[in-house]
Amino acid sequence: MSKAAKTLNIILLPALVLFWVTPVGVARDSGLIALSSKSLVSTPNTNNGARHSFKTHYVGVDIIGQTPLASHLPTIEDEGFRPVASALKGKTRVPLVIPSALPKSEEVDRFYCTVITLEPNEYEAIIGWSTECGGGNACRIGSFYGKRSLGSRIMGTGNDPFERRRARRVRLMGGITGYFVDATCGANCSDSKVFWKQGGYEYMVGLKAGEMTNVVALANSAIRNRL
Repeated sequence: MSKAAKTLNIILLPALVLFWVTPVGVARDSGLIALSSKSLVSTPNTNNGARHSFKTHYVGVDIIGQTPLASHLPTIEDEGFRPVASALKGKTRVPLVIPSALPKSEEVDRFYCTVITLEPNEYEAIIGWSTECGGGNACRIGSFYGKRSLGSRIMGTGNDPFERRRARRVRLMGGITGYFVDATCGANCSDSKVFWKQGGYEYMVGLKAGEMTNVVALANSAIRNRL
């Protein structure tokens, strides 16, 4: 190959790479897709007034959640449950059932909530040590959700599936029947969870590797604090 041809290839090759790579980040009509070594996050195209929604699967992921791609989700900088209740109020049709405090035996002095799903019929949040925790094992303390749920069966969500075979019936305040699913631990531990239904809606609260008494207490706190 001549020296002139080699020079031409050096000039043209980066341009060709740029031409073919760019569409991956600006896919037509499907929103922006961002790829990294740990996660795949997508947001819907909002140019046509479509419903805003954002879901993430947080199992085994270090940080997902309030990124520039999820800018429509509320940014919560203050600690505790009260700020997330204020941020969700009026943004979903699901009645908010959010705890007022963590059980004292969890020995957590300060925590923050990160909303990872916000839709007309569903909300979901992570309880974490920092404002940027999207569910990774290192920063997660627990989680909670509420969703519209027809019928009598508990369905769970993509992030928090309901494992019916492992569920243990528990009694919650107000005569509500709940179902406790214990955490599983390997390299990381999942949340111990309590699921229950109230008037056409389904709720869950969880604590990472939490004791049943603590998770039941958290569920009762949420039921008592229904907004």
